[in-house]
Amino acid sequence: MIVVLLLAISAAGQVQIPPRYEIVQITENAYFEDRPAINNHGQIVFYGRLGANEFSDEIFLYDDGELIRLTDDDVRDTDPDINDDGTIVWSRGIGPDGPYGPTLEIVMWQDGELTRLTDDGVSDYGPEINNLGHIVWSRLIRGGCDDVNAVICFYDGSTIEQISDADWSHQTPVINDHDWIAWTRFDFCAEPWWDSEIMLSVPGAEPEVISPAETYEPRAPTINNRGQVAWIFQIGYGEHAIQLWEDGATTLFTDWGGGPRLNDRGDICFFRWYNDEDTYQMWLYLDLQDRFYQLSDDPFWNVDGDINDAGEVVWSSGDYSWADIRFLRRVAPDGMDAGTKVDALHVRPLDP
Repeated sequence: MIVVLLLAISAAGQVQIPPRYEIVQITENAYFEDRPAINNHGQIVFYGRLGANEFSDEIFLYDDGELIRLTDDDVRDTDPDINDDGTIVWSRGIGPDGPYGPTLEIVMWQDGELTRLTDDGVSDYGPEINNLGHIVWSRLIRGGCDDVNAVICFYDGSTIEQISDADWSHQTPVINDHDWIAWTRFDFCAEPWWDSEIMLSVPGAEPEVISPAETYEPRAPTINNRGQVAWIFQIGYGEHAIQLWEDGATTLFTDWGGGPRLNDRGDICFFRWYNDEDTYQMWLYLDLQDRFYQLSDDPFWNVDGDINDAGEVVWSSGDYSWADIRFLRRVAPDGMDAGTKVDALHVRPLDP
């Protein structure tokens, strides 16, 4: 049995914790844990690399103090997402290894049952699910200058539709509860470097470019139900900033930051690079307060954050070979102990 500790993280250095919140560490292991996602009930999913390579990646669910291992197989399970109904989607490796790694399929875990949404011999990766149960992801189709062209696929609960053309590499899709879908369209044929644009698809309309033409290398968008879209872009060598789009207008959110994630209140979690220390640290912007909070100050990276509508943030905290999951959560009611030990790690193997 693996025992998992829920550790309270005390404020140190430049860490600033918003009132009525606390930071806890929900895992403390010798392996690498990354890509956490959180829903509005505080449920968190992430993948943990239990061995030396990606074939040991497994999916975990944190739910009300209990850590549940959802997969126990010999294939790659990675990039999970979760909606407010507790439905989880992720990419699972199948088939032979190829030049870009194993072939990937999209699977959905709902009420203890596993459903394979794709099984077509191509690589489907990076799924995101909304509260309607609708899902978007990228599908690698080859071709193009670097043989990495991809299209965006949309699942409406019954059928799968391709919503982008096949001329470029369409990646990093996100979706809100109105089925607005944003993604990055990469042009790897551009000279001297690759280029990109942020695309937006709204039901009943053709996809359009929403990033300004002068924005250099925009990518990895995030979207909320207010119709706001944010993304990272390049402002110099190793220097990144974040733009925010709303109602056709684009503004500079910050000239220092990357990896933005929006909630429906307009709050944003993101990370900042500290060149002198070679580290990334996690930050939070609360819209109603119009205030920034630095959530970490460590000699290692704090990246890949996600945020829910309560302003709770989850992220990966660690180094190249190891990382744990940290959680900025609302303060527990009186009588609850934030340092409670999680008594068991349940293993629920899934059928292949």
